[in-house]
Amino acid sequence: MMTEQKHAPGPWMARSFVGRSDRSYITDAKDFTVAYLEGDNQAEKAAYIVRCVNAHEELVALVSQATSFLENIEIDGHDPRARTQQPLLLRRLKAALERAKGAR
Repeated sequence: MMTEQKHAPGPWMARSFVGRSDRSYITDAKDFTVAYLEGDNQAEKAAYIVRCVNAHEELVALVSQATSFLENIEIDGHDPRARTQQPLLLRRLKAALERAKGAR
């Protein structure tokens, strides 16, 4: 049984302080710090993480909807690619969805 992971409430924000030491960090919707970033390109890394986290739930929902749609459509045979592409696409969508949900 997989337990649902909880994370800090979104949307997350990428922030930076400029001063004695420039540093980027990520905050949640309640303005609590989620992470500090180190190394080169901190601001870009923070922005990338925030973009991924903030889009995650919507993407999971859309992939779930697309998977359900593809599972339930009938292939009419007019396009010969449909018979091979639908199962392939379904397998890839399901695998990506499982990874996004945290399944191994």
